[in-house]
Amino acid sequence: MPHRSVSSARQLVLGMLLVAGLVVSGSVPGALQTSSGWAADKPRSAAEARQQRKALRDQKAEAAKALDAAKADDAAVAAALAAMTDAVNAKIFELDEARRGLEAANAVAAEAQAQVEAADAEREALRTRIGQLAVEGFLDASNPAVGDSVLSSSDPSEALRRSNLLKVVDANTGDLLEILRGVREDRAVAEEAAQQAVAQASQLERDMAGLVAELESQRTVQAQLKAELEVRVSQ
Repeated sequence: MPHRSVSSARQLVLGMLLVAGLVVSGSVPGALQTSSGWAADKPRSAAEARQQRKALRDQKAEAAKALDAAKADDAAVAAALAAMTDAVNAKIFELDEARRGLEAANAVAAEAQAQVEAADAEREALRTRIGQLAVEGFLDASNPAVGDSVLSSSDPSEALRRSNLLKVVDANTGDLLEILRGVREDRAVAEEAAQQAVAQASQLERDMAGLVAELESQRTVQAQLKAELEVRVSQ
């Protein structure tokens, strides 16, 4: 049975590493290997576990960036490529999450702003109605015929009717003023929510710009490492 040459066997292994992104720990630099320290510090929560995984992933990505691929052995280059591919995929996920967060923040801001505008419209309508009631009450009170009928009308029922009418005007005005205070409070809450959502959206936009820059940098390193392995496979 013919024996496969050493060069062919090496090419096969390199091809497998390139396709599968397999991390070989035998001669991989320490920073690219899984640290036993991370396993010892068990996370107390899911959030802490995610933070630990991210920290380890970032550590490996930085080590992959610093690797001199031309001088490193096959396993080290393959490990660096796997680490950088993992980092790229994670960064894409982060970017998608930030994009969804931005869309949600913009939606909240739009809804809150609509509530502010609705409160403004309701406030103006209430002010107009309160003004109308004030004018009506003033005209009734200043009308000699009304004043006489209320104070000294020979018809007690008519005097009572007009007196009750003025009380209704006053009561309606008081109710509208109370509603107006509530509208003002609701508007203040909606305005604060809109401002917070706008601030959050602005921060997310800045975060996304940073994530895009990091992703492009990682993709550049990923392409370089992949090209190095492809050259070795072809030799």
